[in-house]
Amino acid sequence: MVFSILILVSCEDSFTQTGNYKEDYAMGAILQGDTSVQTITLSKNYILEDLSQPRNPKNLWVKNATVTLSFDEEAYIFNQVEDDIVKYEVGNLKLPIDKTIKIEALLPDGRWIRAFTKTPKEVSFSGYSNKFLPSEDNSDIYSVSWRSFERDVNFFPKLTLEYNVQENGILKNYKIPVPQEYLIVDDKEVAIYPDASSQIGCAFKMDALNKLMTSIYQKESHSRSDYFINKVLRFELIIMDQNLTSYYLITNNILDTYSVKLDESEYSNIEGGIGIFGSFIKQEYFFYLTDEYIYSFGYRIKTN
Repeated sequence: MVFSILILVSCEDSFTQTGNYKEDYAMGAILQGDTSVQTITLSKNYILEDLSQPRNPKNLWVKNATVTLSFDEEAYIFNQVEDDIVKYEVGNLKLPIDKTIKIEALLPDGRWIRAFTKTPKEVSFSGYSNKFLPSEDNSDIYSVSWRSFERDVNFFPKLTLEYNVQENGILKNYKIPVPQEYLIVDDKEVAIYPDASSQIGCAFKMDALNKLMTSIYQKESHSRSDYFINKVLRFELIIMDQNLTSYYLITNNILDTYSVKLDESEYSNIEGGIGIFGSFIKQEYFFYLTDEYIYSFGYRIKTN
C-alpha cells in the first residue's frame, strides 16, 4: 500500500463575518514503514475572491520551508521537490519501531508548525494461524491472527496472489488481491476484502480462493498450461499508529491513495496549524499453496 498526502483546507472557518481573511497552514505527513523515502506536504488555506461564488479550492502549496524530522539523537532535513505539487522529501530514512518522532517546519513568514507521533510496535503472528492451503483437515476457512502489544491502533490486512502468464513468448507478471468471501448484493456477486479495524485476526473462505483461482484462466487467449501460479500467498499487515487510527475512526477514509481533507472541526494533531502527522509499519505472513491444489486447476507452478 502506498500512502500519499494531499491536504485541502476548508476556508469556511478562515473568514470572519465581515469577510476578513485568516491564514492557516496545513501539514500532511504519513511516515511509511515500507519505504526509506518519506514525503510530506505543506499548504495554506485557499482564498475566496468573491464570497457569493461557489467555494472552489485553490491549492496554495508552501515553498521554501525548512522541514526537520528528529528522533533520539538523529535529525533529517527534507528537500523541496516540485512536480504537479510542491512537496518535501527525505531519503535513507528507515522508520524506527516504537519511537517518538518530532516533525517541525519553519515557514517562510517565520511561523513554526510541529507535531509528534509514536511509531507502532510490531505484532507477533500466532502459531495457530494456517500455513498450508488447503489445510490437512480441508477446512472451509483459513485464517491468520496476531498479538498486539499496544492499544488504540488499527490494522489494515491484504492478501495477494501472484502468477505469471505466457503471452506471445513473454512471461508477464500479475498480482491480484484475494477476497475474504463473495456475497450477493443487489443480485450481483461482490468480492469482499478486509478493511481497516482493530481486530487482531483475519479469516478467508476457501470457496473464495477457489473462485479466484478459477477466474484467472482466460480460455479465449490462453491454455491453462500458460499460467504459472506462485505457491506463496503474501499477507501484508499495515499497523497504523494512534494518530492515523484516530484520523481513520473520524473520517472512515483509507485508500491506496491517501487523501486527507481537513478543516478545524475534524481530526488534527498539528501544533500551530492543522493536518495530520502519523505513521505506519508493515509486517508480512505467508500462506503456501500445495502443489496438488495448483495442479487441480490445470495450472503450473511458478518456480522463480
